[in-house]
Amino acid sequence: MSPGPLRRITATVGLLAMAPIAVMLLTSALTPQEAAIRAIVLVLAVVLVGNLVRIILTQLLYRVERDLPDLAEDASAAGGGAPGPGAGRAAPATGAQQHGAAGGDTPRRRAEDQVDAGRR
Repeated sequence: MSPGPLRRITATVGLLAMAPIAVMLLTSALTPQEAAIRAIVLVLAVVLVGNLVRIILTQLLYRVERDLPDLAEDASAAGGGAPGPGAGRAAPATGAQQHGAAGGDTPRRRAEDQVDAGRR
């Protein structure tokens, strides 16, 4: 399993942030103990910031993904949207058209209805 792009970015930032500590250690501006303490603090900070960024991005992407079907439904209901590559051709029948569902019945609403029916 390969690491994701966010892990790679975090690792790269951490290594770049270690460079000044290595230079100061090589020029004897720091003792090995001081360099170790600074490196530990740096690693903890990079891991903490990386986890915070991961949590924020995950929540943001989850929210966008959750709201995306609603936005698509709003655009289709309003008749908006640019014609796609298949403009001019007849669109294939959707699940709602094949099963004779009402105009306001979407796959998401059908799934919610099935869950609600299971609770009864």
